[in-house]
Amino acid sequence: MQLKDKKCVAMDISRARQPWTPQYTIGGVALDYVCTQRLLGVHISRDLHWNHHVDVQRKKAARTLGFAARNLRGCTQRVKSMAYLTLMKPKLFYGTDYNAMARITVGRVHRGDDPQHPRLQQPPARTELGQCVFDYRVVAFWNAAPSALKDCSAAHSFLPSVMRM
Repeated sequence: MQLKDKKCVAMDISRARQPWTPQYTIGGVALDYVCTQRLLGVHISRDLHWNHHVDVQRKKAARTLGFAARNLRGCTQRVKSMAYLTLMKPKLFYGTDYNAMARITVGRVHRGDDPQHPRLQQPPARTELGQCVFDYRVVAFWNAAPSALKDCSAAHSFLPSVMRM
């Protein structure tokens, strides 16, 4: 395999304050050192912090949000929601292992609660933006849903009645 020296860079991953940086060469040409490098859409920094990746993804999402805001001005809330889910959310969460269910916990039992379906507690949210996140909003819907709906499986709900027999 032939490597092109103009397309190659060097990056040592270390948390040391003054990392050792040997001189790498290809065909006698020294490679430039970089602090961050993009690999499969994820920006990796030499100190393994996520700050640069988050900033890049946030800027992409902000540009997309501006585009959507300009072009979906007269659309319904449903269309705007679908635009967010298809255009913005993938940009925000790509390359980040985000487990929404890990943040939702079982809350206190109230009088009259169904013991088979415990009440859930919303995860902490310090800002209004945090209260718009899926895992924060879904808890209120779950707690308000009737027990029959909580027992229902997706397969049972969407199969035609002929196939359920």
